[in-house]
Amino acid sequence: LEVTAKYKLELTVCEVQFLNYDGTVLKTEYVQKGNAATPPSNPTKPSSEYYDYVFNGWDKDYNLISGDTVITAKLKNILFHSITMIIQY
Repeated sequence: LEVTAKYKLELTVCEVQFLNYDGTVLKTEYVQKGNAATPPSNPTKPSSEYYDYVFNGWDKDYNLISGDTVITAKLKNILFHSITMIIQY
């Protein structure tokens, strides 16, 4: 009696999108299910009249992808103060 094992290996490929704070796509990557995605460089946001913005990570984990995933950059705003002094003599 001879027994031969047969199996079919199926790889699931997942689409991972990294979005900027404003929803624009920074990177799209295709990875095998169970693997890690590679994030793009940390995004930046221009300062506003009152705030500077600092990258504060991603809203989801990208180390173990289990399906199609959208990951968005988180930014932290830092209030800055501008003081103008007028000195009269």
